Amino acid sequence: LVKQLQAIMITWQSALLGIFLGVLMILIKHTHFLSALSFGWQMTFMRHTSPQDQREERILEHVQMYASVGNASSVLKVFDEYAWKKEFYMAIGDRKGLILDQAVQNMTGGPMRALELGTYCGYSAVRIGRLLPEGAMLYSIEIEAKNAAVARKMIAHAGLTSKVVVLEGTLTTLTNKLQNLLGEEGLDFVFLDHHKDLYLPDLLQLKELGLIQPGTVVVADNVVMPGAPAYMKYMKNHTEEFRTVFHKTSLEYMPEFVKDEVAVSILL
Repeated sequence: LVKQLQAIMITWQSALLGIFLGVLMILIKHTHFLSALSFGWQMTFMRHTSPQDQREERILEHVQMYASVGNASSVLKVFDEYAWKKEFYMAIGDRKGLILDQAVQNMTGGPMRALELGTYCGYSAVRIGRLLPEGAMLYSIEIEAKNAAVARKMIAHAGLTSKVVVLEGTLTTLTNKLQNLLGEEGLDFVFLDHHKDLYLPDLLQLKELGLIQPGTVVVADNVVMPGAPAYMKYMKNHTEEFRTVFHKTSLEYMPEFVKDEVAVSILL
């Protein structure tokens, strides 16, 4: 009996060691994994990065150095390569970006009046802006002044200043300005990628103000990781109001086992 117990213990120890080594190899292979966890913690719980964190400036400098001026696709490619190999960024990224692209491209004639909440470095603004038809405009709202400054330069490098405008503030503080910019026209496309607990209240505010109407497409990133549970619950429980598809995918610039979802909804 003692020998059997000893054999079982050895087997379990070997299994645990194997699991530990497997995880360690993954962490070594993806050297920015721990950096991503730390950064995600800051973004989720501290609401912003510290003033000492200059990663936004670093990615801008890298893009300005290596991406072709006036070429949005080059900007996205250089950004993605840097984010995969060097540092984690909470941009939608190349993998989930295809879902965002499809949502824009599936709209007949393309969106003419689009809104983004959460500009960050300007990656998704470039991604959306490059697909907009002539005469269309994307208004992108960013709460952090330093991020807004970086995003404006990123958008300018991509050659999209005629289609993308970055507004500094929040939806609440910029409501009057946004209404003036839109005039009597409402939004036909909305991208949510700011604080996750603001997804639902901000969307409902847009609806209450009459800024979205039947047919408006709403895309929400990171609904699973870091997560927007109130938003997901609302969409699942209000199918008479929104028709939603939850696209299962993985977190930006992370191994595929780090799961996430992108919600694409249409106001009915």
